[in-house]
Amino acid sequence: MLDILRDFEQAALHFSPQVLVLGGIGLVVLGLCIWLGGLRWARLFAGLIGASLGFLVAYFFTAGQTIALVLMTVIGAGFGMFFFRTLLILVGGIIVVILVGVMFIVPTLQERGWTWPHEQQSTPEAPLGNWQTLQLLERQTQYAQDQIGQAAREMNVTGIALAVGAGILIAIIGAFFPRLIGALSCSLLGTSLIFLGMVSLLLYKGARPLTSMYENGRFYGLVLGGMIVFGTILSLVLSPGRKDHTKDKSQEGD
Repeated sequence: MLDILRDFEQAALHFSPQVLVLGGIGLVVLGLCIWLGGLRWARLFAGLIGASLGFLVAYFFTAGQTIALVLMTVIGAGFGMFFFRTLLILVGGIIVVILVGVMFIVPTLQERGWTWPHEQQSTPEAPLGNWQTLQLLERQTQYAQDQIGQAAREMNVTGIALAVGAGILIAIIGAFFPRLIGALSCSLLGTSLIFLGMVSLLLYKGARPLTSMYENGRFYGLVLGGMIVFGTILSLVLSPGRKDHTKDKSQEGD
C-alpha cells in the first residue's frame, strides 16, 4: 500500500497546478468555516451538504443526466435546510462509521497488496492540463473505491459490528443532545476538508504528505483527534443555544 501512495505522489507532480492550488485553498477555507462556525450556520451548511449528496446520488445512479442532477441537487438542498439537525447527526454517524471501518480495512489492504493495473498507470509522461488532471483523478478514485469496497466486503463480523454500533451510538446521543452531536459532526467534516485541502497544497509543493501520514499514523491520528475535540468545543462556545440568547437579551433589558 505504501508503494501506491508513493506512486500517486509521484503522479501529482504532473497534475495541473490550478487544480491542486485552487482546489486545496477552497477545501481549507470551507473546512475552516465549518470547523469554526458549523452550528452558527448549520442550516446553510446542511443545505450545501444535502445538495452535494443529491448531486452525487443523481450522478452515480442516473449516468449524469442533466435533469436528474439539477432536480436531485435542489431536493437535497431543500431537505438539508429543512431537516438540518437530522442531517448533521446523520453525517456525523456516517463519518464515524467510515473512520472505524478504516481501522479494519487498512490491514486488509496491506495484506493483499495494492498496485495500479497497467491501464490505470498513475504516472503521466508529461504535465497535464486541468481537464486531464480531473479525468485521471476520477479514474484513480474509481479504482480506489473498487479496491476499498472489496476490502470492506471482506471485513470480519467484529469490525462491521463496531462500525455500525458506533454510528448507532452517535445517532442515539444525537437524539438527546443534538447540539453536541451537531458540533461534533461539523468538527469532523471541517477537519476532513482541511486535511484534504492541506494534502492537495502539499502535493503541489512536491511534498510527500500521504506516505508521511502512513508512516506516522499515530502522530497524525492524535493531531486530527485534537482538532476534532477542539473544534467541537469551539463550535459550542461560538454558537450558543437559544436559551443562552434569551438570557443575554433579558440581562440587556434589565
